[in-house]
Amino acid sequence: MRSTPWRAIGAVGCLLLLAGCEKRTGEYIPVPGSRVPGSMTPAPTAPVTSDAARVFYNAQLKPQLARDPANPEQPALAHSQAATLRFGIGPKVAGSVLAEVEPNPVIVKSKEDVPLTVVLHCGFCEPHAESLKTMTFRATTKRTEDVIFRFTPQKKEGQSSYGDKLQITIINDKTGRAYDRLTIPVTIGLAEATSANAAMPAIDLGRPAGSDLRVWESDVILYARAEATNKVTVEVQPVSDKLKTLLNGLALDQDGKRRVFNSGVKDADLVQAMSNSAYGAMAAVSMQGALLKKFSATGADAIVSEEHQLTLKLDPSELAGVADVLGAVGQRLHRHLFGGNAHKDLRTLIGRIEAAAAETGKPGDRPLRLTIVTDDLSLPWQYLHPQGADVDVNKFWGMRFSISVQRASNGAPGKGLDQDVFGKRRVIFAQYGTSTDKTIPHAEQQLAQMKSLFDEQPPIELRKVRSGAELLEELNAGRKEIAAIVTFLHASAGDADDPPYLEFNKGDIVTSDSLENLLNKVSPNEQLDFLSRGPLVILNACETGPARKLPHVKLEDALFQLGAQGVVVTEVSVWINLGHEVATQLLARLDKGEPASDALTAVRRELYKEKANPLDLLYVYYGDPAATLHR
Repeated sequence: MRSTPWRAIGAVGCLLLLAGCEKRTGEYIPVPGSRVPGSMTPAPTAPVTSDAARVFYNAQLKPQLARDPANPEQPALAHSQAATLRFGIGPKVAGSVLAEVEPNPVIVKSKEDVPLTVVLHCGFCEPHAESLKTMTFRATTKRTEDVIFRFTPQKKEGQSSYGDKLQITIINDKTGRAYDRLTIPVTIGLAEATSANAAMPAIDLGRPAGSDLRVWESDVILYARAEATNKVTVEVQPVSDKLKTLLNGLALDQDGKRRVFNSGVKDADLVQAMSNSAYGAMAAVSMQGALLKKFSATGADAIVSEEHQLTLKLDPSELAGVADVLGAVGQRLHRHLFGGNAHKDLRTLIGRIEAAAAETGKPGDRPLRLTIVTDDLSLPWQYLHPQGADVDVNKFWGMRFSISVQRASNGAPGKGLDQDVFGKRRVIFAQYGTSTDKTIPHAEQQLAQMKSLFDEQPPIELRKVRSGAELLEELNAGRKEIAAIVTFLHASAGDADDPPYLEFNKGDIVTSDSLENLLNKVSPNEQLDFLSRGPLVILNACETGPARKLPHVKLEDALFQLGAQGVVVTEVSVWINLGHEVATQLLARLDKGEPASDALTAVRRELYKEKANPLDLLYVYYGDPAATLHR
């Protein structure tokens, strides 16, 4: 019983997929105190704005081909031919491939100029397409300068044409928040087709409103990208007053623009490994895939005993062994990015940021908030550790910072939040289908915790599912009402032949493809608003989000496509007991309204403080750093 209701489950929602490493109807579980109120509070309405004062996102593609009759609404580009995307904010432009998509009110209504970073993700482009540009929304003119991205669509063997999409994320450099994500479906065809660069009918993609106005600010933003010259560059944007005082002189030039620094990565093969090969940077500089095997080994090779794998409390020798394994990974990454080969001013900046973060390590301190924006590099940033003779658990970036990684390719965040917190809400709890599975006792404990959290709320329908078919049915049927999904299952990242999946039983799985395929059954506009409450997703399972390129859609990306605002994932396999510990602690903190990125860092620090265990570093957060259960 609590005096403060758990309201944001309707405003933000939470999709929790907690996991360890037969067709039935969902079972209704009554929640104590749940009842339908006598009246409904309507959702807030947007103020009326005159057409003359309205501004929009504009996007123009050149050169275009004649549109495919089978897809007349999609612009067409030629494969193997250089193309440009011109993007900006202002009055509606003829020929824009976006239809009256208005920027977030935080941008448009600002009384001061708003610096913005635009991130372009092009999954069908040849390597080293331009992906990061900066522009400024001028408060007086209500528009920005245009930025231009250059890229070349790839040719696919055996296909004369194919469909794909460009994804654009807009980030407010003042706060580190990503407010809007835009998707442009395109057709890629043969260059011989007739050029069509005249004004085209605009595509109605709906309005990704991004209307969450909660106060949240990053302290510093780090932009990292792989350049066409086979090097990795880094930019630093101070946000908080303290970090501005500390960093502005080095991070910005005399005109206040971000300086672009060369990192220590200057080798083409390493860039390729960090961005494309299996396990990204880990394939080049570590043995991440063997982490859990090292920790779980028995006999003379054991790092953590079987007993302590259950209790999670490590003795000093076990802690040293775990820290050394993670430290070898983190220090190698840190050396490649910020070591002796990096620009000296970048080394100084990173040192100052790390020193500022160290000052927030006392109990009760909010961790320094670090937002990482990248669309080229797939790295486990939480593992980074300064170079030096010793490994100190408190110096891992995942312990020092509240880290949020934002990428256009993962779709984060997608749209505005459903403000009708008093509407009908549904919570799904999914557990393994066989009662003898080792996850079941933990699942029952989590179910009991949820019942307690939901006590005396506006109407919440708690449903339990125990099969893949049930989960997909509930996602589809209740997608406008789903406020939370909590599951405790098994999972895998898949392989070259099989996509990633969640497992309910032997042979009973839900793949990332089957999750994404739910969008095939609804209209294009409904696809943008599938899970309309914008859930927070916690994929607490084995290998739900390894920092590497996969041959199939990742589980996290499939859920972003369905409408998630943020996703917590695991880099590698996790012990069942560790997953349960993270689940209960993280759920409790989010219920109190802690932002997801802050809460995850707090859970890491707490497990290390109480049990000398740093293995929460196997978790990482992508998406809107302010997402939570309660506001």
